[in-house]
Amino acid sequence: MGAGHARGAHWSSFASHAADEHPREDHFAAGAGLFLRRPLDSECGVPIPRRCRASRSAAHIGSFLSSKTAGGAPVVKIRNEDVDGKCFDGAGMNHVNSIRYFMDRGTNDEPLSMPGKDKGYYVLPGPIPAVIYEDTPSCPTGTSRIHYVGPDFARYPPVQPQWSRFGLTNGTEKEPGLERLHTYHAVTAIDPPFVLDAMRWAMKNDKCFKTPTGAMVLTWQVANNNRGKTCQPDMDADPIPTATLSTN
Repeated sequence: MGAGHARGAHWSSFASHAADEHPREDHFAAGAGLFLRRPLDSECGVPIPRRCRASRSAAHIGSFLSSKTAGGAPVVKIRNEDVDGKCFDGAGMNHVNSIRYFMDRGTNDEPLSMPGKDKGYYVLPGPIPAVIYEDTPSCPTGTSRIHYVGPDFARYPPVQPQWSRFGLTNGTEKEPGLERLHTYHAVTAIDPPFVLDAMRWAMKNDKCFKTPTGAMVLTWQVANNNRGKTCQPDMDADPIPTATLSTN
């Protein structure tokens, strides 16, 4: 007991001395672009465990983003344009005007030219994964079609972003007329990792999944030109598009 107490006192003295010599600095506040504090940190323990260090990094990255994003909103762009409250003309599967993830190369059986940010959609990676889902009559009430689940770099090994193989094409549906105009949403997911993994599985296997919940929902619509629908009237002036499907 005495020896342990002595070792503890020695370590406390060393830690205190080290902290005095190397005071904690918030590198982000100093504008250095570093999101980790110095190795000795009383909030995480001495020294900082890897798991706590990852959590602190995520928190600092959140502060680095815009105020809206830091407040919980994901950042999603279609053809380099913010999506919220807008309508975008798209097309069906494998069409040059279909809206696919900007790095999507298709599959070995159906290779595609990578659309890039000018033609596809892009999601800014953040400390909390973003999820994109679609309102579709093919899924029962309370469920949706999942299109994108963001990366989770706090896990080990890190989980990379995953996206649906056909993109935002409004289909496929049982009747072509149901693919004319669909509403899409993006949220910063508040679901635990195992639920996000289940979403990734449902997306890969073209299954409906319980509609995701999250903060600061973004909403937009896609018109399928192949089904004779365009973004009329102009929805750019409407900050909140109709959240229900319209096939008119």
